[in-house]
Amino acid sequence: FIFAYMAGITGPLVAFCWLGNFGPDTGQFLLKTTIGNLGEYADADIIDPIERVVRLGCEGMPLKDLTGIFGWLDFSAVLVFLVYLIWARFWQIPRMAETDDLEQVTPKDYAVVIESLPAQIPDQAQYEQKLTEHLLERLRYTRGRRPSLWELPEPTVEEVVLVRDYKGRLHELTERAQLEINVGIAEAYAKGQPSKKVDKLKKQLEKLEEKLGAKLDGEEFLPVVRAYVILSNTEDVQNLLFDYRFAKYKLFRCCQFRARRFEGTPIRVTRAPQPTDIIWENQDIGFFNRLFRQIFVFFVFFVILSVSIAFIYLTTVASKATSKTQVSYLGVPACDPVSEDQFDINGNEPYQCMIQNAMNWTMDYAVGEGGDILSCWCTALGYQAILSNGDYMNACGPWFIELGTTIGIATGSSVIVTVINLVLQMIIQWLAEFERPLSHTALNSSMIQKAFWAQTLNTGFVLFVVNYFAPKALREAVLALPGVGFLLFRGPFAELTRGWYALVGVTLVTNMVINMFVPASVTIAKLFVTSLKRWCLRGRVAHQAELIELYTNPEFDIKVKYAQLLTTIFVTLIYGSGLPLLYF
Repeated sequence: FIFAYMAGITGPLVAFCWLGNFGPDTGQFLLKTTIGNLGEYADADIIDPIERVVRLGCEGMPLKDLTGIFGWLDFSAVLVFLVYLIWARFWQIPRMAETDDLEQVTPKDYAVVIESLPAQIPDQAQYEQKLTEHLLERLRYTRGRRPSLWELPEPTVEEVVLVRDYKGRLHELTERAQLEINVGIAEAYAKGQPSKKVDKLKKQLEKLEEKLGAKLDGEEFLPVVRAYVILSNTEDVQNLLFDYRFAKYKLFRCCQFRARRFEGTPIRVTRAPQPTDIIWENQDIGFFNRLFRQIFVFFVFFVILSVSIAFIYLTTVASKATSKTQVSYLGVPACDPVSEDQFDINGNEPYQCMIQNAMNWTMDYAVGEGGDILSCWCTALGYQAILSNGDYMNACGPWFIELGTTIGIATGSSVIVTVINLVLQMIIQWLAEFERPLSHTALNSSMIQKAFWAQTLNTGFVLFVVNYFAPKALREAVLALPGVGFLLFRGPFAELTRGWYALVGVTLVTNMVINMFVPASVTIAKLFVTSLKRWCLRGRVAHQAELIELYTNPEFDIKVKYAQLLTTIFVTLIYGSGLPLLYF
């Protein structure tokens, strides 16, 4: 609802943008909602575009007298968002979490998790007992430093669960369970007849059984990864967390007092997650194994993200060249695109359409010249003027075809960006699971961060860079790239000018509109597909596991929705000042 307030505050800005006609009239109604359309267009020889007026009926006033008001409206909208963000982050959410914690008693209230434990100690078989004795010693010490307001029983450790390094076998046990289900399903369809699929699955199961059957040391001699500890009361939990409050920082653990160390090793004590939040099959993954996986995932994610950005970049460059978009010039450097160092995909300098000159041409001259001259003349007339005159319609037929092609290609590029984001979501989910996080919260957090960065860069960054005219040093540096160097950072816009909103701003708004509807449409489509599968397959499944899977509804994927929400907020806050429709 906060964006409803922001939309209400910036509503007058959208209204005045819609009433203007300063932007090039290319038939794209979204352009009329950008600040590039503010004010009345007039020939630059008559009035400087910077001095243009905003007209409402027969009344008007200089635009520069209103820009301060519009700026304060946008500032107020962002300020409302920031105030709400601070209130929610530091007041509402902590208060709701505290209330929920007080109203419900869960195992989390009595449990802590101890990490950075020594993998081996001299008396490994007595590891649990020695850790219990160490914790009891710390509990007695903390009770002496933090006396309780009421009498407490003697501190006790109710249970210690050591997570040992089984070399990843816990995860393989889940794989074996799934493989056994697959074998049962295949045998049900085979109906006692020889089946290659059944034989293949059984061979996979045998290999996995052989791997699981590899001999390990006795369980009590295996290395320890971490420990889950349950105490007798919540006050002891608070005391223990307070005693190790600085241990979550590695630098402070290096300076940890000897009395707090276990067998000479500095340890970290934190509150344990809820049992339902723990991913049990990932618990026996050691620190260095998980670190290697995280480094590997980081590099793979970086490569995939770079490839997706490069693909979108090249697609956008190619679509811009194919669409033959003609950028118009008013003859005022402050309002015009860059005119220097501009080349098309073939390396030729594009034609510069000067609106001031084109308005003096006759229709016969423009039609006789054709090509860029005709396109420039039609661009100067504008979409609405051409539609209202049959002769103009006949003369500007090729321009209309180019304009439709341009809009279609731009929309197609936006769809490609959305599709790439959806594909990245699936890849990122696999990468997050490969890291073997310890909890569902850590899994969701990893997925959200990766999806957010990928979607935000693809949606709001690439298009800006494609049309950006970089400083000379950067333009010369990228010439070293063979084949595409002359296309990079040579867009027509060094500033956010009138033409930028017509080409880049409109496409950004289109991206956001498509990104708003497509993910929801995919979810709805999945519901219809699931219903259709149930109707078609309910009498044909041969195994109970298939029937359970068929009638189990998909979970609400909060991590994907949250990443999409963050992308929407981030892009809106970046571009909302110039594209106020994004607040809606």
